[in-house]
Amino acid sequence: MTDIIAHRGLRNEKPENSVESILAALCLPAVHGVEFDVELTGDRQVVVLHQETLVPNPDHTRIELAPRNFVSRDWVIEMLAKDVVAMDAGSWMDARFSHVKVPSLSDVLELPWGEVTAYVELKDATYWGERDASRPSAIVDAALPHLTAFAGPIDVISFNPEILREVRARAPRLHTTLALWTEWQLRVDEAIVEATGCGASTISLPDAMILAEPHWIKFAHERGLKIHAYPVSPARGEPEFLTWTPETQREKWLRLSQLGVDAILSDFARETIDALSR
Repeated sequence: MTDIIAHRGLRNEKPENSVESILAALCLPAVHGVEFDVELTGDRQVVVLHQETLVPNPDHTRIELAPRNFVSRDWVIEMLAKDVVAMDAGSWMDARFSHVKVPSLSDVLELPWGEVTAYVELKDATYWGERDASRPSAIVDAALPHLTAFAGPIDVISFNPEILREVRARAPRLHTTLALWTEWQLRVDEAIVEATGCGASTISLPDAMILAEPHWIKFAHERGLKIHAYPVSPARGEPEFLTWTPETQREKWLRLSQLGVDAILSDFARETIDALSR
């Protein structure tokens, strides 16, 4: 049975990473987990948003879709938490969501999770460029008290293995997932070593990468690791977004499930659950 994880909540129906989006996903029957992104602010607090795709407007009163030429993908660290959580985080999607605000990590973890797993991605924007060596410990310092106080099932995700090493060293009971990008496609053995070396029990890969190289599943399972598939979603406003629909994704979900992935992160969790239940 392939588990379904709502990627950034029910983001096709509500503004991604918002309380509204996550709560809507938690209400889905048969959803296994809900994934969301956590960023570090300048005053070392943790907020829930994905700063690579959403950026502040000039007066920092709301977040908007990031244009292609937007350079900084590390703007949250330049703001105080109180200013980030005051921002309009919904009107970029539709005017009826103008009341939606950026939530804190505690706001999200206080929702009624029950037995649904919280998949918490700890972000490090500097990992993809000029790295800030202090960032892994800084975001773990800020997030860990919230994560360890959470009563339900939880899994910490990161692309930065140093973050996962910090988490495992300081909170060994927490499950962790190493997310990998396409540069690892032909480096299966190295990826397994990297994942086990940072204490991860799961590897999360782009779904297209798994479909192109399905042997990843066998390699991971033979070494006691789970494999999750995540979508590489086109940005709203891009031509590809017009064809990013449940109908165009359905065959991919079915194929991933047939191949034996342990979980699918989906931008259309409601429709994915329906497709795999038939």
